[in-house]
Amino acid sequence: MKILIKGTNLELTEEIRRYIDQKIGGLEKFSAFGGSLPATGRNAGGKETINESLVARVEIGITTKHHKSGPIYRAEVNLSVPDKHLLRAEAEAQDLYQAIDKAKLILEKEINKYKKSAVSKKHRAALIFKKIKSLSPMAWFKGEFRKGKREKEKF
Repeated sequence: MKILIKGTNLELTEEIRRYIDQKIGGLEKFSAFGGSLPATGRNAGGKETINESLVARVEIGITTKHHKSGPIYRAEVNLSVPDKHLLRAEAEAQDLYQAIDKAKLILEKEINKYKKSAVSKKHRAALIFKKIKSLSPMAWFKGEFRKGKREKEKF
């Protein structure tokens, strides 16, 4: 997973970068997306490679313009996944690290929801294929497979 970090009104230190890499990089275990995409693999030389099709854009910053009780930290994570989907998480907290943790939890939920929808689409496709396979070839020519409830009610 490739992680791009941007700081708004905030200086990015090496400690912050490491923390973001640790937390957001830990989401790579979810990156299989239903088994269709390997998180890591081995190239021809035997070295382990990281899946570069996942890109996480992390923006952290301070929003203090309308708050009277000190700085409020904001973390926003946009995860680009295959099939041109974008998973987004945004969180605010009194502490920068809490904001990053909240954004990570939100993104985990988004990833699980995305994976479940992908699995249900595959399941529906498998059910349709099973129905098609069970039909006789003559049913295909008569168009019985395509008949819906409205067409059946007419007869």
